[in-house]
Amino acid sequence: MNFYQWIKNGTTQIQTIANPSKLSLFINLNYKHIRNSGNCIVLLSLLTFSISLKGQSLWQVVTPFPEKVINRLEAPDSLLLKAIGYYDFVYSNDGGHSWNSIPFNSFLIDISFTDELNGWISSDSGRIYHTIDGGLNWTTVQLPSTASVNQIQFITSNDGFALTGQNRDSLFITHTNGMSWNLSQLNIPLFPSVNIIFSSVLTGWIYGNDTVVYKSTDGGLNWNPQVLPNRIYPYETTIYFLDSLNGWISGEDSLMHTNDGGQTWNCISPFRTNGLTFIDSLQGISSSYLSFTNDGGITWTYTGRHSDNAISYMNTFFVCNTGNVFKSNDAVNWTTLAWNTFPYDFQSSIVSEPLLKFSSAADGVFVTTGNNGTSGHFDNNTFVTRDSGKTWVDAGVWQCNTDMELFTDSLWYFTRIISYNNPSYFCKSYDQLQNSVDEYAFSGIVVTMDFSDSLHGCVGGSFVSCTNDGGITWNSSNYPASILNWVLDINFIDSLHGWFITSDEIVKTNDGGANWITIYTAAYYTNLRKIYFTDSLIGYAIIDSTSAEDWVIKTVDGGYTWNLMNTPSGLHDIYFKDNLHGWLLSESGIYYTADGLSTYTLQENHPTQLISFYDSVHAHACGNGFLHRSDQTSIINYAATYPVYFGIRIFPNPTTGHLTISLPEGSLDTDVTITNTFGQEVSKASYSNASKLELEIKGASGLYFVRIMTGQKYGVYKVVKL
Repeated sequence: MNFYQWIKNGTTQIQTIANPSKLSLFINLNYKHIRNSGNCIVLLSLLTFSISLKGQSLWQVVTPFPEKVINRLEAPDSLLLKAIGYYDFVYSNDGGHSWNSIPFNSFLIDISFTDELNGWISSDSGRIYHTIDGGLNWTTVQLPSTASVNQIQFITSNDGFALTGQNRDSLFITHTNGMSWNLSQLNIPLFPSVNIIFSSVLTGWIYGNDTVVYKSTDGGLNWNPQVLPNRIYPYETTIYFLDSLNGWISGEDSLMHTNDGGQTWNCISPFRTNGLTFIDSLQGISSSYLSFTNDGGITWTYTGRHSDNAISYMNTFFVCNTGNVFKSNDAVNWTTLAWNTFPYDFQSSIVSEPLLKFSSAADGVFVTTGNNGTSGHFDNNTFVTRDSGKTWVDAGVWQCNTDMELFTDSLWYFTRIISYNNPSYFCKSYDQLQNSVDEYAFSGIVVTMDFSDSLHGCVGGSFVSCTNDGGITWNSSNYPASILNWVLDINFIDSLHGWFITSDEIVKTNDGGANWITIYTAAYYTNLRKIYFTDSLIGYAIIDSTSAEDWVIKTVDGGYTWNLMNTPSGLHDIYFKDNLHGWLLSESGIYYTADGLSTYTLQENHPTQLISFYDSVHAHACGNGFLHRSDQTSIINYAATYPVYFGIRIFPNPTTGHLTISLPEGSLDTDVTITNTFGQEVSKASYSNASKLELEIKGASGLYFVRIMTGQKYGVYKVVKL
């Protein structure tokens, strides 16, 4: 949605144009007023801004692979690669150098391509998707079943098989390009994780249970048992046939092989695997820790890689795991085709949340979630990028970091904790973590840190301590004896003025951390998690709510009083560059506010957890397995043109029941609806030509949502009743 400001009869008004294509009509209808007001430049600037926003997203993906998880991979030839994630079809037309993705609205399970054009994807609820143009367009085929299609295999563009059922006991067969399907009920005892494979239109195998595999020679209509020399492992068994004669099946503690189509099977190796593929009778790979064989499976060599799916085309092996695709011609030397470069690690943690910081456009650090390891040890990993986030390198011994500050590319600060029985450390790195330097050991545990510059900062956790010389020496802080809980977050706006929070208290210093006073003790807003101030008066705090969403409270008096703000649900983090311009990171995406959180607009719809600005307008943001970057210059320069819902105020908040709603002057008809957290309507009222509304919340104490519609403006606000 784009907003344009125009001048009419000497009065500034706001008009919303939902469709930018209607802008020319808007200009024609209002040209007289624009011309007479002398504000053509304003409109032309807005027009330019609108076109630039429409043409390019404010956030661009840095990681080269478009899908963070790959479940299955197909290779119709050496250049065309087809894959599926949970909800995406992913493909490459140049051998894996570049990738594209097409989203689906259902969960994807298996994929089968017979050539570069004809392919099928299986899904839940009996759905199969079919393409005849290589995956650019898909049509839906509904099987006469509502069960998930667990496996699909097409031998030719006409002949295919689909395995369904809770016990995978229903085989659907088509010889008409998927236009019609016939059911072959598998009345044989099967494992829940059974797999099926056909080497031709008529010949196929399916493993049953215990020591039996079944073979069909009539296209899946009838199945005959073949006895195996060893038991089958129920959940990690795999079966693979290179042709109608040569096949392998993984047993409970051995690999079995046949060279006569399954009439006889022999144990050839004490090797168990859950994925096999061969390019000839000798050379094959296993997706179990990516091992390879050159003697038909008798001996295996471990490559040190992990793989979830292994396939082959001609003389080339392809493997994939979580966000990675590799290929090899000899199973020894592997080439990376695509990778999900950003670390795939976002978990809830009571020890420390993940961290993202950049010191420049190219250089940055990501610290994974911190958890309790074995024997009371703290455990996480630190990754470094030197190419703007395209690739990330594990920093190795630089683990167990709880917080960080990056000033320049040659000056990075970290706090570390090895275990709860050992000291915490303040550390410096002058070479981007290539060498470890432990500068200072604390007697207590440090979980948070904030510096106003490279010299002045404080750490907190089981104690609070501050430095004025860049961490060479640290001074104990004098803070209230009533502070019994851990310090969870610290924020300084300069070398003197700072705040820290516990779960239910906000504490302030005016002398660089030498002395602290409690300025706010939470009565309703408990479970404080993050504190952030833009100047000595305006600040924000994030609350871990007992409901499914977190809250943001705001102060305009330095932290003595706080009001609940209207924010998106599933909130993770906030960042403000000044009193007005800020970003909110949530499960529904990245939101931007230009008015101090009175209103906000969606910039990017990926679930996002962290954001890092390395200057006033350039930022990186990350979620689970992806990294975005952005230049916010245009949006910040034109921030004044975003007057959405502007001028609507609700107070007091929290309230004992009575609410006052202040509307902008000139508001005409206004509708107000109040609902509780269950979506039940508590009250509803309509007003005409009113700028100040008085109403009561009729209900028990708790959280309520006030929905206000006035003219073309619409807002939803959170209100707490005490």
